[in-house]
Amino acid sequence: MRASAAVLAMAASSYIALLFGLLRGVLVMRLVGVVGNGLMQKVFLINRYTSNAHLGILHGVSKLLPMRVGAKDHEQAESIEAVGMTWVVALTTLAGAVMIVWGLRKPPGQEATGIALVIGGGWLLAEVTYILYRNVLRSWNEFQILAWITILDACVGFGLALYGAYRWGFAGAMLGILAAWLIDLLMMHRYSRIRIPLLWRPRLALRLFKAGVLITLIGFSDVLLRTIDGAVMIRFYDDYQFGLYSVGMRMAGMMFALPESVGFVIWPKIMEAWGAWHAFDKMRRHIQLPTMAAASVMPLLAGSAHILLPVLIVLLVPQFIDSIQAARVLTWGGIFLALPLAANSVLVATNRETVVIATRVFCGVLLGGVTYWLVQRHAPITHVACAAAGTHALASLASLAFVFPNYFKGWRLLAEIIGYYVPTIWAIACLRLAAIISSNFISHSEFGFESTALRLAFFLALYVPGIIYGNYHTELCQELLKLVRDHRRARQTQDNTDDEGDEK
Repeated sequence: MRASAAVLAMAASSYIALLFGLLRGVLVMRLVGVVGNGLMQKVFLINRYTSNAHLGILHGVSKLLPMRVGAKDHEQAESIEAVGMTWVVALTTLAGAVMIVWGLRKPPGQEATGIALVIGGGWLLAEVTYILYRNVLRSWNEFQILAWITILDACVGFGLALYGAYRWGFAGAMLGILAAWLIDLLMMHRYSRIRIPLLWRPRLALRLFKAGVLITLIGFSDVLLRTIDGAVMIRFYDDYQFGLYSVGMRMAGMMFALPESVGFVIWPKIMEAWGAWHAFDKMRRHIQLPTMAAASVMPLLAGSAHILLPVLIVLLVPQFIDSIQAARVLTWGGIFLALPLAANSVLVATNRETVVIATRVFCGVLLGGVTYWLVQRHAPITHVACAAAGTHALASLASLAFVFPNYFKGWRLLAEIIGYYVPTIWAIACLRLAAIISSNFISHSEFGFESTALRLAFFLALYVPGIIYGNYHTELCQELLKLVRDHRRARQTQDNTDDEGDEK
């Protein structure tokens, strides 16, 4: 499957999953309440850290497997699959068992937290195994199966989580999500060609560890950057306050989901490209196109979410009304998480993982310090959200600054990097302009349906230059049109072949 077709398939499936995930999140929040949502998000945050229990072997598979596939060394590729699966599952099972024991030993009065941790142990094993399966399928370019599994996960998770939340509250919702992951694993095993045997081979496992340990540190630094604000708040704020703030963290995650799905495809392509050429000049489009696509499309989504959030929260989950401003700020912060995806992949491919790690750890520690300073002064959660969005922007700027000097120098370098932030600045201006223009037709109200619809319409119209700007630099629309034409041509050729067969 061509890279553009794979990107389109994964982006489309991820968009569908995003819509189902958003709806599921809202309805589950309504059913379990602020405190129940806070408990679920606590476990989710803990799992973001414990998911590195594989010690880098999973990421070693992600790095070495596509290289072996690209080199047509299928025997070595299958050994990497088998050893990687064996060790990842074994190590993650140990981490999950620790979480379960931790939950069972919770003292009286913390039964709800204990239940959440016990289910979280199952979450950990199921989710990491699911991620490993996806990485293996990705390396073999099985993007069609991955796209369907993504949609299946969204639909099944939606139904089971809602049913569980309705019957048993937050614990039922967590069990529903766990059941959905197990069904996903069964479907991937059933419909993919992959049959992974039990294989230990300590030497190969050590090689995978060495290849993946720095990527694991990158993953840890990414988790640190994206969650340290929430981790500090857990320590000093109650479940109610964290439940409110977690709405914003969820919005940032949803904003990141679409470019992350594109990055899921870009990663092996960049690895294959570097393995084949070992030349920066031949990888320029691999970096510029996805970066500018994210820079121009993400502000459109963030601005739309900024306008719609108050109405949706008041309509669907009014108990979370105090989370609106923080959620808006973190929605914009999600843009900056998306910008450096391709740049960071290039840094990893060229064995400069320490640059990515140092950048994110520095920004994560900075955010942790600022968040600690704010919570010690009982600052509103919106102030913490502003600090998080600011450090995300700083981290993205640093990553771009380490990669683009390979292509630009001096003022051209400065103009290139600034160019990736221009659409976000324009989108923020469009929000203000849309509010001013719409107020001439109807009285401004954050919670009014007519006012919201009018502001959204004006915002979308005003942001059109941002899309034109992105297409000018990437020719993304032409790429999509070419993909559609190629698909139609392939369908027509297949139909003609079938007709000839019928005549014979």
